Amino acid sequence: TKKLRDRSNTKQLSIQHQQSSSTSNEQVSIATSRTNILTTYYTNILLPKFRMLNALPSISHKCSRQCVLLAEENFSPRKIQTNPFLLPFECDWSIVDSKPRGYRTPCCQILYSLDDIEQYLYRTQSKLSIKFFIDGVLTRFQPSIDDYDKKFLIINDLSNGHENVKIPVYNDIDNDRPDNFNYITKIRPIDNRIAAALNDNNATSCCDCIDNCNDRMKCACFRKTLNQAQINHDPLVMEKEKNRYTLAYMLKTTGYQRKRLLNPISSGVYECNSKCSCHREHCSNRLVQQGLFVHLQLFKDKVKGWGLRALHDLPRGTFLCQYIGELLTSEQGHERAQSMDDKYQTSLDLVKQVHYEINNEDGDDIDDDDDDDEPYVVDGSLFSNLGKYFNHSCEPNMFIQNVFIESHDLHFPNLALFTRTHVKAGQGIN
Repeated sequence: TKKLRDRSNTKQLSIQHQQSSSTSNEQVSIATSRTNILTTYYTNILLPKFRMLNALPSISHKCSRQCVLLAEENFSPRKIQTNPFLLPFECDWSIVDSKPRGYRTPCCQILYSLDDIEQYLYRTQSKLSIKFFIDGVLTRFQPSIDDYDKKFLIINDLSNGHENVKIPVYNDIDNDRPDNFNYITKIRPIDNRIAAALNDNNATSCCDCIDNCNDRMKCACFRKTLNQAQINHDPLVMEKEKNRYTLAYMLKTTGYQRKRLLNPISSGVYECNSKCSCHREHCSNRLVQQGLFVHLQLFKDKVKGWGLRALHDLPRGTFLCQYIGELLTSEQGHERAQSMDDKYQTSLDLVKQVHYEINNEDGDDIDDDDDDDEPYVVDGSLFSNLGKYFNHSCEPNMFIQNVFIESHDLHFPNLALFTRTHVKAGQGIN
């Protein structure tokens, strides 16, 4: 007898495999004809009702929404309560013990590459994102750090519900608590003039993709990331051009790769935006705008003070969060620094870097007093997010990336943080 759980009413049912020659659809022997009888049984009886996917062999079929419909019936990626890399297992995916590591889909297909998984998610219109899947062996699904002494957990969620993921605050050193501040998830312009400049997206380009931007040759946003990197002589892109790589290869390896950023791009990443035709959730070029999805903990360190650590393994190139705060002019930042600590101020100086590169290449004089190009400042003193707590390190395991979303104005990049290396559960991120 094999016990199968019906998702709709959770009753236990049993199906007896009769050994007699008279076999009905409800009494199928897997030992008999695997081509005809099992296919009919799987398609007409098991697939619509039950979750017995790993117990059956893979059956050749054309994957569609039906392959994941039942498995994802109660799944929502909005509020992530667990290690995000375990979410596929809640939707009837499983790991194939092989080299390389493979995934078994809900319909029992075995996929060995993230490219194949991404295509499967697109064909089946899955609710899962490719960012929830990992390759290689460095990143472990377990352990997740959840066995720490709960009596030292002083705040359950630093964000007060503003993030998709709770951010616990832990202190086993002293009775100190984090500074009081207003938790926000979007940049907060300090006045209407700055808000108008920030929200002016007339010059923002967009794409008309309907394939989740999987064909990068046709995606205007992916192409803009590469074009700007070429114009501004990004070192990695220049190396690819030197080696005469094809345009298709350069597009594939510049910017996000399966929703991870393996290397910083000096000229910025251009994500798809509200003007684009692509899917808001599943587009392969939308990541930073979707917010926090990994589990981090704010903790007190004896030497460095407050810092952040991973509660589960993080692959290289994983998006952590943005650095969020109030948006000020440089002059306003200087004025504020007179009355309060400026340790949470950071300059949006990409515009200076870009103009320096272009003018330097053309042999023009560089005017350091050009007020129009004076960088703005993000100040996380009074309004901010968890990004204000990443510590400095001489050997960092993360990097900051300028990302453009709704505005392509070089004055207003989003400051996104990514892992530079593989990060183990419990390891500090700085």
